[in-house]
Amino acid sequence: MAMKINFKGTNIELTPEIKNFAEQKLRSMDRLVSDSKDEPYIQLEIGRTTNRHKHGEVFRAEVNFHLSGYYFRAEAVADDLFSVIDQVRSELQREIDTGRKKREAIFRRSSRRLKNLIRSATSWPPFRRR
Repeated sequence: MAMKINFKGTNIELTPEIKNFAEQKLRSMDRLVSDSKDEPYIQLEIGRTTNRHKHGEVFRAEVNFHLSGYYFRAEAVADDLFSVIDQVRSELQREIDTGRKKREAIFRRSSRRLKNLIRSATSWPPFRRR
């Protein structure tokens, strides 16, 4: 399943080199979402925070990731354009892993409650074995 990536440049011109680097980094996320039914959609905004500053953390990247009804968002700021793309990818991967663990925990918790409910119902006097 192909992943759609939408690029947006803010206060910066997106060269093919930048797009290829970002696409390569984000395409590697495909293995994390291989079990989804819908096509993943990524909106990537890369840019400079201001036009005036020349040094320091002047580059920023923001990723909005839509997948099967779930929405993940990551932001990063750095002094190098390529390192900000790496940082935002790491943040997005952490967000996806956290969401997956949260869904698994909710499923286990509800399963545990159901199991305890069944156990308590079988110990109720009309269902007790004699």
